[in-house]
Amino acid sequence: MLNQKQRIEKFREVLRKYPQNSFLNQSDFSELIILFRNHPDWKIKEGGGIKNIEVIIDKWNKKAFIINRIDGTSTDISFIVAARGYGDTSIQKIKSACRYHIIPEVLKFKESIDFNNYFCPITNQKLDRINCHIDHYDLSFDELFKEWIIGKNIEELSKFLNDSKADNVVYNKFTNENIIQDFISFHNKKTKLRAVAPIANLSLLKKKKNGRY
Repeated sequence: MLNQKQRIEKFREVLRKYPQNSFLNQSDFSELIILFRNHPDWKIKEGGGIKNIEVIIDKWNKKAFIINRIDGTSTDISFIVAARGYGDTSIQKIKSACRYHIIPEVLKFKESIDFNNYFCPITNQKLDRINCHIDHYDLSFDELFKEWIIGKNIEELSKFLNDSKADNVVYNKFTNENIIQDFISFHNKKTKLRAVAPIANLSLLKKKKNGRY
């Protein structure tokens, strides 16, 4: 029996074999169906039966699997979730939804920056609209979320997530506008945004937080 790491590598091996919008051959189809049955929402994903498995390019411009059912419907399926056998916890989904709903705030901030004379405050590198990341400071996003979630009813918040059917959910979102606005308001009051160089966001700031910068 394959362990989790081996299952992930098998999925990736199959993805590498196929170009975009192609279908798995019978051998790979049969092998991956066995692995996909480890997905916690497999019964929902399977529906009335599987016709084929297709390799597509997803919204993140990466190869991914789509399951096409006998009844003509299709659904996304995460091979990472299938490999490990469990999905995100409720609080992880809530956090993901919170991150999703501040995307417009982040984009609005980015549009407000004058990049004609803007330098990264960490590396002093000249930045432009493409070569930059938007960073939370004063409070990081993780710190912000931990403060916002204090006293909240996790079970109640989970009822307003858009994944009740666990089918074709690309992003976790809230379906309740009051929750959305509550988090956005909290976010805008508690933290500041800044543009930084990608290396600062992905490496240097993480090292600093861990005492290694």
